Amino acid sequence: MENKLPNVTDHSHELFDEQNERMSEKIEIITITDTHNDYEAIIRNLRIHDIIDENGEWKEGVKNIHVIHTGDVVNKKNPDKKSLEYIFHLKATAPKTCSVEILAGNHEMDYLMGKTGPAEEGSERKIIEGMSLLSSAGPVLFLHGYPTRKLLRWIESYTITDGYSVEEAIAEINRQFSEALEESTAGYNNKLSHFLFGDTEEKKKSGAEKENKKLKLENRKIIEDDVDTSTELPNGRKLKPLFRKTLPIDYYQKHGKEVSELLSTLGFDVVIHGHVRSPRGVQSVGEFKEFLPNVTLISNDVAVSDFKSTKVGEPTAGNKWGSTKIIMENNSEGKTIINEMTFVNKDTVEQV
Repeated sequence: MENKLPNVTDHSHELFDEQNERMSEKIEIITITDTHNDYEAIIRNLRIHDIIDENGEWKEGVKNIHVIHTGDVVNKKNPDKKSLEYIFHLKATAPKTCSVEILAGNHEMDYLMGKTGPAEEGSERKIIEGMSLLSSAGPVLFLHGYPTRKLLRWIESYTITDGYSVEEAIAEINRQFSEALEESTAGYNNKLSHFLFGDTEEKKKSGAEKENKKLKLENRKIIEDDVDTSTELPNGRKLKPLFRKTLPIDYYQKHGKEVSELLSTLGFDVVIHGHVRSPRGVQSVGEFKEFLPNVTLISNDVAVSDFKSTKVGEPTAGNKWGSTKIIMENNSEGKTIINEMTFVNKDTVEQV
């Protein structure tokens, strides 16, 4: 049972993937997020879509299925090797016309960068190093958190200065991100810090420049300290900081128009992300629409794992299901359009 939201957009876009460009069949994208060590939640969500068998392997005959996990596969306090290895096994064994992409979330980054203890060398670290920062398919952008103008300008810069297509620009950013992960050690290094916060490597400055920077940082701290991070929306959902202490509602109220315009310029009508849990257990569709007029922002984090346990092997009390499915197809002009979008969550699946 699925709650359908057909024909999300009438816009058409060039198909980014060359393989899909040759397809005349429909493409099905299944997005899950924020499983936080919950291996059972990953299995449950994929079984709901009937793409894996009772052993957790791809079902024979499935095709044109693309699974995207938008980050926080693990819980940073005690990363579960089983969850990481399973989803990468699914990626390695995907049928010819299917694929799996795993995006890095803040839990992977906190674990890898040693914020909760130094990340050990081993399979967990190697798997995290193989994650991407962004993904795209036709008119949809996928990432863990919220899109910022800094990130979108970064993508756009490659299309303007280097003549890259949008998918090529994202691939280049993912390449640099992967490289930064591999070079990282405990503590945020300069290169990875740039990806996470937009920081740049510190250069030698004159005394006046240093004093000016100090004043700017002090002023920024005053502004940040004035932000109420406990702000609640009408539905009772608390907002998480976008980065540092900036709340998304404050950020988009100020920069939403530019973010919306950048997304449209890059060809994106829909953005699907995780990171912000919905206590209602259903997707938040059209977030901050008053500030983002040209895009449908969707939070796909429906608390499939509810955080009550961070110990590997201990069950959690989450819903165990919650995903967004998008069906895309090429129109007669060879463009990619969204045929329909459906949401699976606690309201659309009977509890068993």
